[in-house]
Amino acid sequence: MAKILLAILLTGLLSATFSCGTLHSVTQIENERSFVLDQGNHGPYKATVQNIGDHTVDVIIEKTGSNEPTPFGTLKPGEKADYKVNSNTKVSFKNRDTGLAKLKFKVKGGNNLFMGYQ
Repeated sequence: MAKILLAILLTGLLSATFSCGTLHSVTQIENERSFVLDQGNHGPYKATVQNIGDHTVDVIIEKTGSNEPTPFGTLKPGEKADYKVNSNTKVSFKNRDTGLAKLKFKVKGGNNLFMGYQ
């Protein structure tokens, strides 16, 4: 009986977590590489990003179809920023430094959101 109740509780917690549409992630970015939030095929979302590493990261946005990346600022070590991202917009976090960058993400919204390295 206890195992059944535990299974029901865990299923409920997992459903609540995924239905809220919030993703939490910590990622490391090698030098001269980028971590990308989506390829521009999603709905709007909000990303809270904190630089928890020792290296500054460039933030770059690109609207789908424009092929013109636009510098959007930097995240220095210890800094935290909120980004409200419109539909069909790619956001890249580029490590131009020589060491390993480390970012903490909290992303809410954005159906079919892709995350990966470039």
